[in-house]
Amino acid sequence: QAVYINTPLKLAVNVYVSTEITARNLQLNTPEGTEFSLFKISEENKQTFYKNQRYHLYQVQYLVFFSNTGTVSLPTFNLTGLKLKDTSRSHDILSLYQQQWLPFNRNSNPLAIKISEKPASFGSEPWLPADNIEIKQIWSNTNTTVNPGDALQRTIIINAQNAPANSLPALIDPTTAAPPNSNYKIYVDKPEITNEINNHKLSSSLIQKITYIPTNTGKLDIPSIKLSWWNNTTSSKIESQIDGKVYNIQPKNSTSPNNSSTVSLANSNEVNLQEPPVAITQNPPVLEATENANNPASLANKAINN
Repeated sequence: QAVYINTPLKLAVNVYVSTEITARNLQLNTPEGTEFSLFKISEENKQTFYKNQRYHLYQVQYLVFFSNTGTVSLPTFNLTGLKLKDTSRSHDILSLYQQQWLPFNRNSNPLAIKISEKPASFGSEPWLPADNIEIKQIWSNTNTTVNPGDALQRTIIINAQNAPANSLPALIDPTTAAPPNSNYKIYVDKPEITNEINNHKLSSSLIQKITYIPTNTGKLDIPSIKLSWWNNTTSSKIESQIDGKVYNIQPKNSTSPNNSSTVSLANSNEVNLQEPPVAITQNPPVLEATENANNPASLANKAINN
């Protein structure tokens, strides 16, 4: 199955344990690596049938993002625990304490996946895939007439679904400076990023604050900003935008600034900050790995295309 770089793959790791007590102290160790990012989105315990036998199923689901192209292997999961040395003996509570338990250590088998470059139709812009992205902004001062020395703060917020926070771009370079002979100064904060798991999905955000300080009278034209991203749901390129703002800089005795916080969305409508838009979701492809702790030698990986 070919997937684009940095798009989400859903990975299910299943550990099947016999309903008879033959293993204990099980621990599934999450792999780490520089070529992928792994986020646990759910886990559950239940009873199920597997190969016509009843088992306790411990299932953990992850989202995995690969940062390199080419043929790569799924992250290798490691299962450790204790198993009975002699499974043919009685499994009553007393005999279990008297029997010998041996440690075991098993790894999942490798499963190869092809990771492709971004589609040519996306163009030359920085590649940003997600199930959904919303961009909005908050102006600290909505009055269009201000004085020299007033601090005008623009807060840019990017909310994404099933895209890691470290993939979200800073829309204004923190090293940005005002052009020579301009009538303002600009101070750009380093972006703040967060990742959260909500309803079995990865929710990420980036917040960046930019402060403009007028130094002379005239006009201050703050430009609009565009963001190109790839919609995993529709397999299409999306152009999002937040509008700019023009301030009239007047002497201090001629203005009365009105400080109020509103949000300006890409469609230029002003909305209350307490009413963020609802994200769109998508079910990514599913990749399944299974582990039979009762028979640790058998471990299979299975890829299921949605």
